[in-house]
Amino acid sequence: MLLRKLNYRNILLDQERSGEVVGILRRDGEVGYFSWLGFIERDEAVVFKGAVPVKLEVVAYSLRDGMPAEWIDLDRVSGEMIQGCFVGNGVYAVIESGVPRIVRRTRKE
Repeated sequence: MLLRKLNYRNILLDQERSGEVVGILRRDGEVGYFSWLGFIERDEAVVFKGAVPVKLEVVAYSLRDGMPAEWIDLDRVSGEMIQGCFVGNGVYAVIESGVPRIVRRTRKE
């Protein structure tokens, strides 16, 4: 489960939730918003035709599927983000063995 913030609202992103949007970091440093599609295993994302790796604009993740969630905050100072997979009609979060894949923001982003 991922946690995204919008103003003072906490928005949960899980496998069943649809209709939400999630931000992705663009190369110019701006954030674009796209439909949330759920989670995809890394090995599936690698072979997904037309998929583009992206970085998701979320603040925390939980390894539990349900409430109460035990949130693990991403370290924004060091540039931690969750790996995403953009597939044209939306975005998946990339997981490895059920754990969200953490990547770092680069200096130019």
